[in-house]
Amino acid sequence: MAIPSTYITGELAEIKGTRGRCLIGSCAAAEDKMKRVDHLYDHIRDKHFECRPYACNHCHHSFSREHDLKRHSQIHDGKSMECQMCTKSYTRFDNLQRHMQQKHGQSTLSSKFSL
Repeated sequence: MAIPSTYITGELAEIKGTRGRCLIGSCAAAEDKMKRVDHLYDHIRDKHFECRPYACNHCHHSFSREHDLKRHSQIHDGKSMECQMCTKSYTRFDNLQRHMQQKHGQSTLSSKFSL
């Protein structure tokens, strides 16, 4: 997808690799500055073009990145992980980890959790 130049301040550079053209600079529309070129590209694509080619087969959600669709799909697979300290249940491991950190002060999980 080509990004209109009105969204970009800074320079355009050609690079080798799968991404092809690489945007260097910041988003003029949102006045956001990105440290990494791929983050700028993703920001413009996701926030200003709402390009979401990865659709969930189970619900109405769609995503701009395949990784996000895979993570979302975990909620539909029927598995859940239970907190061993309060029995709260989560369908995604990252949500269980965040819960453990915020509610119980544990930054890492032991291998003892229910699936």
